[in-house]
Formats: sequence, structure tokens, C-alpha cells
Amino acid sequence: MERRLRLPALDGGELLTAAAVALLTALAAFVGVHVLGLEGLLVPLGLTLAAIVLARPVVAVTLVVGLAVLCEGPSFGIMTFSSHLYTQVYRDISLLDLLVAFALLSAALWHAFEVSRFSQPAAARA
Repeated sequence: MERRLRLPALDGGELLTAAAVALLTALAAFVGVHVLGLEGLLVPLGLTLAAIVLARPVVAVTLVVGLAVLCEGPSFGIMTFSSHLYTQVYRDISLLDLLVAFALLSAALWHAFEVSRFSQPAAARA
């Protein structure tokens, strides 16, 4: 008697999603290397970490508050050499402002997902 392990077959949707993600990862690495040089290979990792943090608003807010405390400024703070978080990026917008906007976006997306999930009838959720 021969025993075989039966693996579930991938349907077209999963295969297409995996191919699209692989293509986007390769494209992000290519553009990153073209713009930043060899350090651009870290762009897909940065995008992945940003997506993970975006999906978890508590982590995003904790990251912003933690960085604001640790990188307070050149005259005060735990790590005064990292006060570049407060340098202006565009007009009167600093990196910390962008991180706060990122945390707010994360919380808004989470709230929209929760509202849409619980506004469905119980039979549709099951």
C-alpha cells in the first residue's frame, strides 16, 4: 500500500496574488537600487515593515511616542545625537509630523476595517 501526501492545489487567485507581490517586490528593489544605490535593496524590507506597522495602530502610536521621547532634541532627550527627527523636510513639516500622520492613518484604517466588519449581519460574518 502506497501512501501519498496530498497537497492542496493552488487556485488561480492565490498564484496570481503571489506573482503580483513578487513583481512589486522586484520593482521596489530595482527602483530603490537605481535611486539609492546598494542601500536600495532594503526598500522592500522597509515597505514590508511599514505595511506591518500600518496594520497595527498600537505599534504605530508606540513607535511615534517612543521616537519623540528618545529623540527629543539636541539640548534634551535620551539620545541627543538623533535630533534629526525634528529637521524640516518640506516647508514646516518635520519627520516626526510625517510619523504622526502615519500613525493617524493606521488608526483610521483600523477603525474603518472594524466598522465595516461589525456593520455586516452576523450570518454574513460566519
